[in-house]
Amino acid sequence: MYKYSDNDMNHFSLHDCRATKLAIGDHSLTFEFEDGYYICGGTMLNQYTGRSEVSFTTPSDKPDRNISIYVFEYLDTDEDSEESRAIRTSIPLDKFIGLLNNGAQLEFLDEYSGYEKFFYDCVLWYPKGEVPRTADCQIFIRAKDITYRWNEVKTEG
Repeated sequence: MYKYSDNDMNHFSLHDCRATKLAIGDHSLTFEFEDGYYICGGTMLNQYTGRSEVSFTTPSDKPDRNISIYVFEYLDTDEDSEESRAIRTSIPLDKFIGLLNNGAQLEFLDEYSGYEKFFYDCVLWYPKGEVPRTADCQIFIRAKDITYRWNEVKTEG
């Protein structure tokens, strides 16, 4: 249980933060952040939460209808070429949950939202010793709302 919660995504940033677990509940998807995420506004100091979570309230009770996960495999990685091609592949939700709950981390880079939709550009960090070590990925989440939960606020530096 967390002490604090907020539903305004403008108060938080997941940029450069890593989710370390994913739980599926009744009409919910919840990412756990072992090292927290950033709090925006109110001060010039970089503030972040400690261990925390972000939950999405989803419209369907069928989890695979609420989230789509894609990874990119790059081809033609010739160092002399300015162009590269990539194949976008879907990851099944159960495999993705297995990865995150067994050592992989999901680093959030960019986030966008619209009506009941959330989109994230991410890097999937596979568990140590696995090849490839990282993969660019995209996550689409269909959700009615988002809730941030945390216990403490820390200041960087």
